[in-house]
Amino acid sequence: MNEQEIRAAAAVQLKHAFGRRVRFQGSLRDGSIHYEDGSCSLRFCCEMGGGDVGLIVHVPDSAHWSKATGLAADQRHDVLDFVARCTQREQAPHWRYEIGEREILFFVATANGRL
Repeated sequence: MNEQEIRAAAAVQLKHAFGRRVRFQGSLRDGSIHYEDGSCSLRFCCEMGGGDVGLIVHVPDSAHWSKATGLAADQRHDVLDFVARCTQREQAPHWRYEIGEREILFFVATANGRL
């Protein structure tokens, strides 16, 4: 790889790392979470859960990811992790999350701080 190719690859990585964002529409009771980067815009429906689950974010499963999003299958974990971390930071800072096959679950912290 020559210097120009290295710079071009670095520019793509920087744009990806700093050019993406998550925004929220509606409420967590019945709304959506929007992921955007330079190449795509995705919408994930969300709703309140029950019991220990405070929030459910519905996502395409691995088998349907590419068709539903237009993104490569190997990008799924990175995108969903970014969405989960942003949602936790902005909407549910004391809740932990788990990324599953068809949803991201956010678990409510109890009164004593344990999950």
